[in-house]
Amino acid sequence: MGEIIAAREQDVLDEMGLTELGPLRVLIAQNERKFAELTQRGVPDWGVGCAIASQDLIVLKSPRIVDYPLQIEKVVVHELAHIATARVLGSVRVPRWFDEGVAMTVAGQWRLTQSSAMAAAALFNGLIPLGELEGRFPEGTQEARLAYAESFRAVELLRRATEHERVGDLVNAVKADGDFDAALERQTGMTRAAFYIAADGFFRERFGIGLLLAGWNPLLLAAAVLVVLAVVLRVRARRWKLKQWEKEERGRGRTKRRGDRSWQ
Repeated sequence: MGEIIAAREQDVLDEMGLTELGPLRVLIAQNERKFAELTQRGVPDWGVGCAIASQDLIVLKSPRIVDYPLQIEKVVVHELAHIATARVLGSVRVPRWFDEGVAMTVAGQWRLTQSSAMAAAALFNGLIPLGELEGRFPEGTQEARLAYAESFRAVELLRRATEHERVGDLVNAVKADGDFDAALERQTGMTRAAFYIAADGFFRERFGIGLLLAGWNPLLLAAAVLVVLAVVLRVRARRWKLKQWEKEERGRGRTKRRGDRSWQ
């Protein structure tokens, strides 16, 4: 971990316009119990890292206890970005989606699975309103994956609207205004509510059915189709179960009526 930090810390500093992060501790949890203890049980089961800026602390799960291939360098850079964002903002508060979107952008964490998650959510009206991602993220793994994907794309939309080359410029703009909503309105001319509406439209346009069929590469299309197929199969299976339950209920009704009759 020390080698990764030494190699990537300057990149994070340059992105955020900082000269140093200051003192920093990095702890590696060798089991789930220790990770929960070090993070004060504030991280869901799917979490693999946590930055606690007030304690100058990053806590990471050991790759040995993670069930899927872990891109450890990206995780480390993600948590460093959280620390750097906190250093820039100081006491200025920002929505959780903004903080996570910034960290994902710095770490370069967009993946094909997130594109397919966004596509399925857009197609089936399952997008999470950004207003629901201002505080804690969802506990479920799939919902959390979608929340992170939306956060990344929301920050991307902000960068487009403000024409900032670096995501760190967005963070520094918020710091300069001393308030997230004031910076948002000055930079984009939109209130937070208006931006949320614009973001929802951006998500639907970018990941809607038209672009799915016309503009995506074959791998992305195949992944999205698999997600859609899985949803369809789940719906069919649910309908089949309902029909079976209805048959069983009708059967029980006939049995009950026969039992109520008097036979000679």
